Amino acid sequence: MNSSVKKLLHNIFANQLGFLVSVVVTFFLSPFVVNSLGGTRYGIWSLIVSLTGNYGLLAFGIQGAMTRYIAHATVTNDRERVNGYFNTALSFLLCSAALTIIVGLVVSLFIDTIFVLPKDLVKEARAACVLVTFSAAATFAFAAFDSVLVAHQRFQLINVVGTVITLIRAGMTVWILKQGYGIVALAALGTGLALFNGLLVAAVAKRIYSWLRFSFPLARRSYFKELINYGYKSFTVGVAVVLIYQCDLLIIGTYLPPDKVTTYSLAATLITYLIQFFSTAVSTFTPFSTELHAKNNIEDLRKFFLFGSCVMYMFGGIVVAGCIIWGRAFFTLWVSPEYGESATILTILIIPQFFSTGARVGSSLLAGMANVGSLAVAVLCQGICNLFLSLFLIRYFGIIGVAIGTLVPLIISDGIWLPLYVARVINVKYGSIYFKSMLPGIGISLLGVILGYFMREAFPPVSWSMFVFDTTVVSCCCLVVSYIIIARSSVDNVFKSVFTKVKSNLVIR
Repeated sequence: MNSSVKKLLHNIFANQLGFLVSVVVTFFLSPFVVNSLGGTRYGIWSLIVSLTGNYGLLAFGIQGAMTRYIAHATVTNDRERVNGYFNTALSFLLCSAALTIIVGLVVSLFIDTIFVLPKDLVKEARAACVLVTFSAAATFAFAAFDSVLVAHQRFQLINVVGTVITLIRAGMTVWILKQGYGIVALAALGTGLALFNGLLVAAVAKRIYSWLRFSFPLARRSYFKELINYGYKSFTVGVAVVLIYQCDLLIIGTYLPPDKVTTYSLAATLITYLIQFFSTAVSTFTPFSTELHAKNNIEDLRKFFLFGSCVMYMFGGIVVAGCIIWGRAFFTLWVSPEYGESATILTILIIPQFFSTGARVGSSLLAGMANVGSLAVAVLCQGICNLFLSLFLIRYFGIIGVAIGTLVPLIISDGIWLPLYVARVINVKYGSIYFKSMLPGIGISLLGVILGYFMREAFPPVSWSMFVFDTTVVSCCCLVVSYIIIARSSVDNVFKSVFTKVKSNLVIR
């Protein structure tokens, strides 16, 4: 195994380990935070975090552009350009940090106008919003140093720092809440850790790359044009992601009390982690598609698309079945029985994710073919539809309406438009997508629902041990059937090689 492959595998392992630590910490910490703060304060905290999380758009995609161009300059060993890109991006991001502070201070002044907040908690929410704003600004101020490490593929180092910060945050959060402090103290903790993380990353980057110069005169207009011409594409996608996945809580907070935000947030958090998990699973698909497209091997691209989609739809079907059958039991065990409504939200939000799991294969294929223009427009349209539909339905159905407003555009985009668009691009029959790829996943989902229902009735998941037992039995049955479907389908050598590569990468992770 050559050094580049080893480096890639080490980076993949580091990323997945960092992600796993984050998931485990969130799993154990979230119920404690919810029960310590209470539904109302936790809802306010979720609103503030969601709102300030959108400040990332103020970077206008410069961070991703910087990573790309510094990585390219590093390959050619052009340190002059590395320093040029670094100082240009740093200058811009410092301006973004200043803009963030201005926007955040204005938002904090009118936070009780923007959201429905209890009068006795307005001052607390305002103070927390100001502190979280400074946390976001600190992240911007040091983002350039983080991008230098990413561009040089120092993912192991980045994840070590990130894991340490995560564990410190978790420990300090427990201590703060046990001492009786609230969201202002949590916000202060976040600001302090953002500064500490930024200073640590900057010191590490400067020590490893001693030739990295901190000098604003090195910034150039030509470098800025390159960065912004690349960054605006990331900015467009970022706007779409915000509209699809981050605006729901803000809409709820505008119309409904904070405790409803908490109910919705718990379900949305699980969906976010599921999305990250499936995105990780298909991360190897893009380079594989690129290789096939570079060889002009369209026939293999078609087979890869049908096979990969079939596998992902079946995985998606298992997850959908599990959320439908055991959602309420999970929230009862995880947080408390009073958050049973979160299970209803989870059921609505998980349905379109079935279509999205298969659609990710198509998206990876389009990325590998450098055909992402139409996809970006479609995602943006999806986000806009999600926004307006949620705003309309919340007036009549509350948080259920917001969930439906997210469900409908996702099904239309990922379940109908994207498969048809990919089929047209690579010249695949439309019927093949639905019968060869999507139908097996639907069948697995129905099997999971039926088996899950009988297991839930025969062995009620009243404890974590019974919950794990039920879900494990049904998951194993569904996986066995899925494997039989894959093994008995008429797959040729390309199918088998794809499956082997994907399976090996998942095992490595």
